[in-house]
Amino acid sequence: MDKKEITDCIAEIVAPGFTELGFSHKSPNIFQKSSGENIFQYEIGVSRSHGGYSLHLRLNLLNTMLSKAVNNVMKKVLTDERMKYPTNWTPKVIADSIKGRTSGNTVAMQTDWRIFRNENESLEEFKARFSVWFYSFDYLDDLDGWKDQLIMSVEFAQRWFKLVENSDYLIDNSTYYGLYILKSKDQMTELREKYDRTLRREQSFKKDTTEVELFYEYLTSDVPNTKENNR
Repeated sequence: MDKKEITDCIAEIVAPGFTELGFSHKSPNIFQKSSGENIFQYEIGVSRSHGGYSLHLRLNLLNTMLSKAVNNVMKKVLTDERMKYPTNWTPKVIADSIKGRTSGNTVAMQTDWRIFRNENESLEEFKARFSVWFYSFDYLDDLDGWKDQLIMSVEFAQRWFKLVENSDYLIDNSTYYGLYILKSKDQMTELREKYDRTLRREQSFKKDTTEVELFYEYLTSDVPNTKENNR
């Protein structure tokens, strides 16, 4: 079997469950459902390495309106003259980096399915019943029960989609999206508290906090982008 045949085989197994949940087969490796501004995706990734195959299952939350709003702030941040880039980066490398960081619409992603462990379930116990999410193989049948595990993955995916559709998830589990959502809700006390927590966390890892500071500055004021204004 080649990558396409493997993807088609996996898609055929999970399709009934996703169809029942209202998902469409958006592309050969993606099942997708829209709910308000949110788009939920179940993505099948198959790659070939060392003569065999690797399967990676990924869950995505897309939100064009939210990502566009945050990206607009990030463009100001990343082109601010106070941002410092490695000295060996050319203007093109910097421009490409900025474009890459401000052009996507994925606001949350889950690649590690160990979060679906039951309470008090050990990692070994979880792997024994569900390991297909990150699976290397020569033949799909190398993993006993792989079809049942794929069906189980639909249930896990639905749990995650229900979790992330609540904006509280992004507030708690992302930096820039969380800050933006709090500002849009005019929850200024919570916004400041999250910003302060973020700074303390970054400082504890001895990271440069310029980007976070600039994001908060542009998010909460009408400070112009000095570099853009001087062009």
